[in-house]
Amino acid sequence: MAGMAVVIRGAGRALLVAVMAVGCVNAGDERAVERGREGSPAVEPEVQPRSVEATPAETVQHGAGGLEGAEAEVAGSGSAAEPSEPGAALDLAIGRWLLVKEEPADGEGGFLEQRWRRFEIRADGTFHGQNHVEVRDGRWWREGEALRFDDASIALERLDAERLVLVEDLTEMYRRGGPKRRLRNTYRRISESELGPMLGTKVILSAPVAGSYAGHYDYSMSKLPTMEISIERRIEGQANLTLAADGSAEACFGLKVRKSYDESKYSTRDGKHRRDDEERSVLLGVRGSWAVEEGRGTISADRFWRDACPTDEREADVMAPLELECQAIAANRRLPVRTLACLLVSGTSELHDIALNPADTERSGPYTLQSDPMGRIPTDQGRPWILFGAGDGLSIESRDGRREATPTLTFSASRAGAAKVVEPRYIARQP
Repeated sequence: MAGMAVVIRGAGRALLVAVMAVGCVNAGDERAVERGREGSPAVEPEVQPRSVEATPAETVQHGAGGLEGAEAEVAGSGSAAEPSEPGAALDLAIGRWLLVKEEPADGEGGFLEQRWRRFEIRADGTFHGQNHVEVRDGRWWREGEALRFDDASIALERLDAERLVLVEDLTEMYRRGGPKRRLRNTYRRISESELGPMLGTKVILSAPVAGSYAGHYDYSMSKLPTMEISIERRIEGQANLTLAADGSAEACFGLKVRKSYDESKYSTRDGKHRRDDEERSVLLGVRGSWAVEEGRGTISADRFWRDACPTDEREADVMAPLELECQAIAANRRLPVRTLACLLVSGTSELHDIALNPADTERSGPYTLQSDPMGRIPTDQGRPWILFGAGDGLSIESRDGRREATPTLTFSASRAGAAKVVEPRYIARQP
């Protein structure tokens, strides 16, 4: 599998039914994916691998998963009496939904796409919706063959565990004074798993085992908040992790962060061109222990050496304890090697720069690059996870360009021998 690369794009949208517009999924970005089913050994024989189903997605953007197999028959299409209370029916509709496809339902031609949309239908009969323009909260219930969201009645064409299809009126905002239009909007269910579809449509989890792991990280973001302002971010990093059979653990982390801000004289208050550049490097060796309990591994480090990898015998630097909670993920179509996904529970925030937020969110990707300077999509920060690949390691590349609303992630197997040494170029520069 060495050299194999899997590209993942992310997108988000929510339903605000008949009032909200927006979304960022293009048909050209659609890709089918398959489920990974390879297993990985558990530390203890009685601990069996478990799987986490990630909600399939219509497109492969942001780490959203893809559809596969034949589609299920439409649920909820039969006759139904109007419930006496909002939310009294349609249990399948309960949850969070993301708009992934828009198409005409009236046989007419093109239209102005509403783009990003997402919404949440709650069991208590309330809903919350959001798009680029507004946030809306209200009540919902079933009304014959339709769903009613406050004063808007929307035709229900399909509903199953993963898919919701509604036939809706194009809002006045997007008609722009033109004739009324009917749209067929398809939504997918948003995964509630913290290890979302970015890592595979079916993530097979097991306990960590002793061995060597490594990660190589290359993240970049380039944005134009205005025509006169440019913001650039670049993160490069490397990590080695050894979990020994005797319960000891040793790791080395190296990373370099570059930031730049450029504003033309036509935008600054003083009429002068402004350019700010910042660069910092971190090289950190750690030692500690690891153990497995109830199928999860915990790495606890209490000795640290700055600018020293591998760790040496000089007196350790004083730092707050580092704790990682780890689970092994079997190789799949997203992840070409067996991967150790470790949640950074506590410790230095410097490691946030090589971490990811793998949850099913609009800006899922590099943890510290989730806030978009162009402000297109609201950010759900999530929690920081650091990924390591078994053997030679896992390479992760993220690109977030000026025309992109969401990051594009590529996972590949690291080249042979790449995991042996963390480069000294990560040693922090002395002032």
